[in-house]
Amino acid sequence: MKERRKFRQARKGEVICRCSAYKFPHRLMGGKCDGSHWVHDYLYTNMSGCTECRHWDGWCQVDKGQEAAHKCPALIEFLQFEEVPVPKKYDMRSWD
Repeated sequence: MKERRKFRQARKGEVICRCSAYKFPHRLMGGKCDGSHWVHDYLYTNMSGCTECRHWDGWCQVDKGQEAAHKCPALIEFLQFEEVPVPKKYDMRSWD
């Protein structure tokens, strides 16, 4: 009989990401995950494009690699709504 693995309970503000930063499901914005996969999915799910971007010129600047994903207004709004804590690597107090 195989022993079942016990998984820890999800923490408040924990959103699961399945980007290529890790080979397993992980916390969005944790470790090597920078949120760019979320921005890419958001952009192509909403085929009209991102209308919230301050730098909108017909192309997503995060998708082009010109801007960091954590500065995307759509991602910031999502992270605030889900109450995802700001990792220390960003040296910010809040997602604003």
